[in-house]
Parts: sequence; structure tokens; C-alpha cells
Amino acid sequence: MRKYKKKTLYQYQFAILDAATLAKLQQRVQACRHELASINRKVSSISRLIEQVPNRVELREYRLRFTELYNQGELFILMGISSSFHPCIFISFTNIFHIVNKTYKETKGYFNVYNSLEDTKCYMDKELNLLNSIVDSYSMYAA
Repeated sequence: MRKYKKKTLYQYQFAILDAATLAKLQQRVQACRHELASINRKVSSISRLIEQVPNRVELREYRLRFTELYNQGELFILMGISSSFHPCIFISFTNIFHIVNKTYKETKGYFNVYNSLEDTKCYMDKELNLLNSIVDSYSMYAA
């Protein structure tokens, strides 16, 4: 047999509400739900607008793809192929070589930039250490 707990005074206070007060509370809840729904619609529309703007990675990918398509077009013109054909039909080893070579040059450029910035950082650290030692020795001899 199931034992039921006795209801507390807090639980009975909602049973005492009259119909008018209950109707007002229901209207207030309904108004809050409508307001929440309108806020959710605004948030979702703003989030869709934000998602439409491409981020840095997507922009880089677009730039690479447009460059590849442009290079493919130049390659097709050099090969004497009409632009009315679909580009996927004319995949050739020279085209793949150009893409790999371009990617290699781009990666090599990134490595060069990184190495030069790393060297600059190293030299600036050395200069900072030298200046700190000068300040320390100056304060030691000045006192």
C-alpha cells in the first residue's frame, strides 16, 4: 500500500485562490510566454545574421578555391579547351602539380614569416635582458 504525505500549508495556499486571481495569473503567464517567444525570435534572427558572415578560416578557404578556379581557367585556356565544358572533366597532372606547388609555396611563406618573427622575438628578449642588467647594475652602483 502506498503512503501519501500530508499536504502542508504551502500546498494548500494555491487551492484557496479564487477564480479571478487565477485568471489574472494565467494571463500574466501567457503574456510572459509571448514576450519570451518574441525575444527568442529576435535572438534566432540575430544569430542567423551572425552565422551568414564568414569567419577568417572560411574566407581563407574561399580565397584559395577562387584562386584554384582562376588557375584552372587559365590552364584550360592554355590547353585550348572550351570553357563550356565542366572543369571536373579535365583534371590533369599539371593542374594537380600547380595546386600542390601553390600550396607548398604558401606553406613555405608561412614558415618563413614564423621563423623571422621567432628571430625577432629572440633578439628582443636578448635586448630586454641586456637593458635589465644595465638597470640592475646602475641601481647597485648608484646606491
